[in-house]
Amino acid sequence: MVDAEKLDRWRRATVAVLLATRAEYLGRPGTSPLKHWDQLQDRMRAASRQASSVAQWATALSRSLGLGAPGPERASATTSLADEIGDDAGRWLDLVEEEHAYLMALAREQAEGRRRAREAREVGHGTA
Repeated sequence: MVDAEKLDRWRRATVAVLLATRAEYLGRPGTSPLKHWDQLQDRMRAASRQASSVAQWATALSRSLGLGAPGPERASATTSLADEIGDDAGRWLDLVEEEHAYLMALAREQAEGRRRAREAREVGHGTA
């Protein structure tokens, strides 16, 4: 059994990968900003069913979204996730499948918070 504190760390680390992946995905030409959250969730879930490790999951997610080699943020987030999960990949993959909607909610909330902070900084600097 995994304790609540560890599950929370797993969730935070997973969300970091999702947000870094999202940023790279949105930077691709032809990506639909209106559908990207659904696409990210669908691909995340499919990857969790195919994989048996964090490395396989990250690779499957990246491949399904048509992303190339990870940029620095996604690379760092992915290795941090792998370090956090360690030998508990099976349990973590179950968590991703069981809590996919919650993980996406956490990611969206964090992305929205970042957007609001960025807008506030721009207004503060007179660039809005």
